Amino acid sequence: MTNVDTLDARYHPWRHLGQRYPNIRVIYTDHLPAKTPARHDGRIIWLSTDLDQAARRSRIAHTIVHLQQHQHCSPGGEFVADTTAAYRLIGLPDLIDAYQRHPHGSITKLAAHLWVDEHTLAHRLATLDPIETAELEHHTNGTWTPPTLGSGNSR
Repeated sequence: MTNVDTLDARYHPWRHLGQRYPNIRVIYTDHLPAKTPARHDGRIIWLSTDLDQAARRSRIAHTIVHLQQHQHCSPGGEFVADTTAAYRLIGLPDLIDAYQRHPHGSITKLAAHLWVDEHTLAHRLATLDPIETAELEHHTNGTWTPPTLGSGNSR
């Protein structure tokens, strides 16, 4: 498998949105409530202009789950959207690679390597199953420890 094949096997939320939801518009705005990075109404997705590229990618993946589930924000719906988006965006091989390249990296450095926001990475780490944890420990020679969240947790 070539490098290009590996990249093409990864989840592309923008491509998913364009192919599955071609009629949904994405609008960048600075008029969202505080601590609200994105919002949707089923026809339009509003993204905060404050988001960097990784955060936009993470929020689009999260919003796609809401669209697929035909639901808006609720505590249970947010957990499902966070979990599904995190697993789609951060496969275990990518997570292992990030830890091998940055063994004692901060969540900020690891999220940048994985091209996601810190919230998505933190959620992925919080929902690791025991087999995934064992795989991380194995591939990092037992040195794996989850990073601590810094003050820059961007959601």
